[in-house]
Amino acid sequence: PQNNSELGTSSLVAYNEFLGKIMTSEENLKYDIVIVGGGMVGATMACLLRNTKLRIALIDRNKFDESQHSSPLTGASFDPRVSALTSASKRIFEEMHLWQDIQAVRYCDYQHMHVWDADGTGSISFSANELNQSELGSIVENSVLTAALYRKIARQENLSLLTPYSINQIEIDDGIATLTTECGTTLETSLVIAADGAN
Repeated sequence: PQNNSELGTSSLVAYNEFLGKIMTSEENLKYDIVIVGGGMVGATMACLLRNTKLRIALIDRNKFDESQHSSPLTGASFDPRVSALTSASKRIFEEMHLWQDIQAVRYCDYQHMHVWDADGTGSISFSANELNQSELGSIVENSVLTAALYRKIARQENLSLLTPYSINQIEIDDGIATLTTECGTTLETSLVIAADGAN
């Protein structure tokens, strides 16, 4: 038997296949917000907008793979790529009802942090004791956090997940941004959120 998250993810895959057929032609798609980049930042932003009436598009150049995005939640393997979440970030994921999925896999609270620049000429240290806190935040594997996010947005009705597509051009005219993909499809929106890092 499938649980709700599996059913939601399967529905998302089927919907993406339908969108893929549209994206291969020179269609014009209109959204209220287009998020470019489907990593942790982009997926988090999409999830935060889940309860709005806005039409959201999340576009990423990597193909959405159901098994790839669900396997980290089994905790079978360890991801050496990790992120240090602050207590404030942790509260955001708690409010989105994502933290329980992360807790069920693996995480580690941290009480101290020392940060220095590449040249070693400057540094700063943080301590939970100095702030009268039990911890500064939590260390979470990137793949676990991303998997929890994609499980959530798989059931998001106001979101179109467009993968694998890259944006080749952005034009802005009279407050409207037109994004053109490598296959010639255009997306129109009044707000573009760039969440694709150095890309």
